[in-house]
Amino acid sequence: MDSRRALEYYWIWILDGNIVFDGTEKAELTVHQRTVSSLYDLLGKNENALTAAVGWMLHESPAFLDAVLTEIFSHRLPKQESRIVRLQSYEGDHGYTDIEIDLPGTACAVIEAKKGWQLPSEDQLSKYALRKAFQSAPNRRLVVLNECLPDYVDAHLHIAPALRRMLKPMRWQWLISRAEKTASRCGNREKGLLRQMTGWLRGHVTMRAIDSNWVYVVSIGSGTPRGWKVSWIDIVEKKRRYFHSIGINGWPAEPPNYMGFRYHGKLQSIHFVESFEVIHHNLHEALAEIPVSEKLDTPAFLYNLGPPIRPTHAVTGKGLYPNGRCWCMLDTLLTCKSIVQARNLSHNREKRVEL
Repeated sequence: MDSRRALEYYWIWILDGNIVFDGTEKAELTVHQRTVSSLYDLLGKNENALTAAVGWMLHESPAFLDAVLTEIFSHRLPKQESRIVRLQSYEGDHGYTDIEIDLPGTACAVIEAKKGWQLPSEDQLSKYALRKAFQSAPNRRLVVLNECLPDYVDAHLHIAPALRRMLKPMRWQWLISRAEKTASRCGNREKGLLRQMTGWLRGHVTMRAIDSNWVYVVSIGSGTPRGWKVSWIDIVEKKRRYFHSIGINGWPAEPPNYMGFRYHGKLQSIHFVESFEVIHHNLHEALAEIPVSEKLDTPAFLYNLGPPIRPTHAVTGKGLYPNGRCWCMLDTLLTCKSIVQARNLSHNREKRVEL
């Protein structure tokens, strides 16, 4: 066996999670005190890392690239030798693309990847549509890759008709599922790479990182809106529910693991978010005490909250705006004297870990 083939087999063993050649177990690898269990973990966990992982697999797995292209264009494209995958490609006034798949003379797809339920702007998509490779392709698609259902994208992405005709919504869930199916009929090398990518993606794009101990702390009013039969406080305390807009005006685009609620000048409770759904128009269907006439201007997350975790001492809201919202680590809220102190401690910790 030549050295190149031996190296390929070595990486196949690593990627399949097996033991290296000498029979010893693999050493533990950490980066900035964070355990690395996959080559993809070295990329990080932001949107650039996600697109880099997908771009690498589009390059390394012809079968996966074929499957993605077939989904994007709704039919199989003719085979051709020249297929180019570009990541973070810059073109003057037309911006940076997350992923660009260029089949010169045949097709071009620009993929804008977002975590959670975020949507790109019309300005972004307009710039991508003017790129040279995109303009010259007979088949063109602007792909929005995120967590959203296609009908959500159609309803809430406000773009010109000319752009909409080229729009293709794609979900991370579909991409992961397709990669898994593709892996089942590939050779060992592609199979190992695809399985590692899908395992890594599942931990980063399934809406929320279930092992996160970050708490999103919000302020709730003490009154009852006119016409409602339930107060803001009772929605949380008695109904164990809460809702907020998705990804606008500073609201999260991904559901947190924990919600913290402050009123009467202090933190009152912390709840694990047991489940959630997206509501589009009518609050009455979710909470019967809210009138049918009460409509949502934008889609919202509706949470089912777990039992309350109560601080054993007063954690004041002093220093926060009346309607201010912030992120804190769970343990800091249970040990600090104020939410501001907990917030500052949490973010200082995060900075130290990132160094």
